[in-house]
Amino acid sequence: MFSMKYDPADSFDWANDLIRALAEAEKRGVNVHVLLEDSPDINQAAYDYLKANGVDVSFDSLETTLHAKVVVIDGKIVFLGSHNWSESALYWNHEVSIKIVSEDLAQSLINYFWSIR
Repeated sequence: MFSMKYDPADSFDWANDLIRALAEAEKRGVNVHVLLEDSPDINQAAYDYLKANGVDVSFDSLETTLHAKVVVIDGKIVFLGSHNWSESALYWNHEVSIKIVSEDLAQSLINYFWSIR
């Protein structure tokens, strides 16, 4: 994810809800892996929250600009689009994302993200 903005002081923020849902899924035993763009000024709070809650979270390599907005679920469901995980992207902006059910695409994306981690 290029931008994952976590703001624990904001009680109405859909990005916070999504980020907390990742931590809750990890606590339920779901294997959650998060790869963020290495922009600590933007992603550090989300990184810290996820790490503190046991989520496998990391920044991409310094040589890479991870501008992707991708979620892969259960190795077969892919959400791909323009949405960052931020209040503005999820509430005010006009963004477009699609859901694709494809094990081949999911595996290709997983392999790609492991290669730039």
